[in-house]
Amino acid sequence: TGILFAVACVALSLGAGLAILAARGIDVAPAGADLAALAGGTVATAALRALLGVAIGTLVRNQVGAVVAVVAYAFLVDATLFAAAPAVGRFLPGKAGDGLAGQPVENLLAPGVGAAVLAAWTLAVVVAATVRTDRSDV
Repeated sequence: TGILFAVACVALSLGAGLAILAARGIDVAPAGADLAALAGGTVATAALRALLGVAIGTLVRNQVGAVVAVVAYAFLVDATLFAAAPAVGRFLPGKAGDGLAGQPVENLLAPGVGAAVLAAWTLAVVVAATVRTDRSDV
C-alpha cells in the first residue's frame, strides 16, 4: 500500500504541477521516457526511504527521538556535507535518494548509482536494526 500511495502522490503532484504551469502559459511536454524515469525514481526513493525510516525507528526506540534524529540529520549533516563537499555528500542517503529521483542538481549521483547507494544504506540500517532486535529483550 505504501508504493501505491507513492504512485498516487506522484501522479497528483505531476498533474497539479502541469496544470499550474499551463495556467501560467508555460508549455511543458515531458517525454514519456523522461516522465517514466522521473516518476519511477521518485517512487523507488519513497519506498527505500520508508524502509530506512522503519529501520531507524527500530534502532531508536523512542518515537520522538527517532523523528528528531532523522530531521536533524537531513538538515544538518546531509545537506551541510553536500554543500561543503559534494563529492562526499552525494554518497549520503538523502542525496543518493535525490539522485535516484532524478533531481537536476549538479554533483548528484546518476539515478542507477543513487539507487545502489541508497539501497546499500538501507540494507546496512535494516541489518543493524535486525541485530538490535534479535539481541534485545521484548
